[in-house]
Amino acid sequence: MALYKLRGSLNIIFQLCITIGILIANVVNYLTPKIKRGYGWREIEAEFEDLVAASEASKAVKHPWRNIQTRKYRPQLIMSMAIPFFQQFTGINVIMFYAPQLFKTIGFGDNASLLSALITGGINCFATLVSIYGQVIDLPKWFAGLVVFFICAYVAAFA
Repeated sequence: MALYKLRGSLNIIFQLCITIGILIANVVNYLTPKIKRGYGWREIEAEFEDLVAASEASKAVKHPWRNIQTRKYRPQLIMSMAIPFFQQFTGINVIMFYAPQLFKTIGFGDNASLLSALITGGINCFATLVSIYGQVIDLPKWFAGLVVFFICAYVAAFA
């Protein structure tokens, strides 16, 4: 476990890395179709061989489920189940992972749906940075209400 004073900072850094990763994935998804002559796809044989080797190495572990249930690994086991559960429970994974398809469903074209997903990822990253800034500097309570108001006004304007 992380030290008490560092837990919040580590969690914020983790969230920032996740949102930056989502943003980078959206940038790659947006730019890949624009590459001429099919160079957007690369050979994946070496990566596949690494996965096969890792799978074979994991088969050599004796009683993996019994090992992970020991008291030593209980906090990691609980958190490894709780974090994905709450991510799925909130529904944000559906929005972030299927954003291009969702935008296509409401009538956007291929390029526009990828650009909209890129914008969504950018806003997600920006909101995380604002959250970090709010942790460093004590923002007033009305600031959150103002941000929610502007988000609602923006959504209502385009609805």
